[in-house]
Amino acid sequence: MPAECFKGPSLQVFEFMADCIKDFLTYDNLDKCGRLPLGFTFSFPSTKKSLTDVELIIWTKTFKCTDGPGMNVGQTLEDCLKRKNIPVDLVAIISDVTAALVAGHYLDKQSCIGLILGTGCNVCYIENVKSIDKWQSEPDKSKKVIINIEWGGLSDTGCLSFIQNEFDYEVDKLSNHVNSFTYEKMFSGLYLGELVRQVLADLTKKKILFKGEGSDKLFTPWSWDSSKVSDIERDKDGSDENTKKALDSFDLGGVTSKRDLVLTQFVCSFMSQRGAYVLSAGLAAVVDRINQPEVTIAVDGSLYEQHPKYHDYMLSVIHTLSPQSKTNIVLVKDSSVQGCAFAAAIVE
Repeated sequence: MPAECFKGPSLQVFEFMADCIKDFLTYDNLDKCGRLPLGFTFSFPSTKKSLTDVELIIWTKTFKCTDGPGMNVGQTLEDCLKRKNIPVDLVAIISDVTAALVAGHYLDKQSCIGLILGTGCNVCYIENVKSIDKWQSEPDKSKKVIINIEWGGLSDTGCLSFIQNEFDYEVDKLSNHVNSFTYEKMFSGLYLGELVRQVLADLTKKKILFKGEGSDKLFTPWSWDSSKVSDIERDKDGSDENTKKALDSFDLGGVTSKRDLVLTQFVCSFMSQRGAYVLSAGLAAVVDRINQPEVTIAVDGSLYEQHPKYHDYMLSVIHTLSPQSKTNIVLVKDSSVQGCAFAAAIVE
């Protein structure tokens, strides 16, 4: 997506998506097949009134558009499609986390929690309709409903301030959305690399790492992404090959010692475990809410998929905090596509 879409008028985002749909139809020779149903995965906090009547609450993560809150997502996309004469009909809009759960349920019928753990983080789960006071549908039509928790901002009110530290607060100040989405900033993919960089820079300033010298890149915000943390966590049994490669990106000029490598590995391991524990405590609460003998969490996202230890960290905490349920975690790759396609097919 062009850079201007991330910080310009929201309409540019939908115009770009419409162009992508048109290119896809042309490339696969589908533009002559008549009108096709379209499912749309929209991964931002929204108010949902119907399958296609969705109102954006706020842009998140790397998006900082000049407008958008309050806009009708479905109508905006449909208008773009119509202007470009694209032969598709929008039939369903769902969130990425709902798509993960829908796709996961196809693979494992015990799937009742959906989790996105990538750039950001969100969770949804299957709830009994009778437990929802404001539910307006006829009670005999639906006994279950998917609840999108949108828990990225869980601690925006300060309820988790007792586990935040100076690095959390600094990352928040540097982010696009200050004082918002506090929970996911403690562990999600967009922020984990910066949290680790903050710690490494602090230890360098205190002359504990890299002979106190560091480099311009080490002290530059957002110069390290979470993939470096995942790479370092792959080093096993005293090896440090991945750690050396990851630290090379800081241009430290050969000041790295064996002790520096070990300490860097410790920081990455500690921050990864800390993030997984904070995340999994929330998941355990959802498992308790569902209260079933067996629960499967359907997860998608780059951090979960690429980090070699996150799965084990998460299961350890969930099993400890929610021992009454047998909890499994399954990766559902490309769930945003699969789950949305299932949703569109069901509507049809």
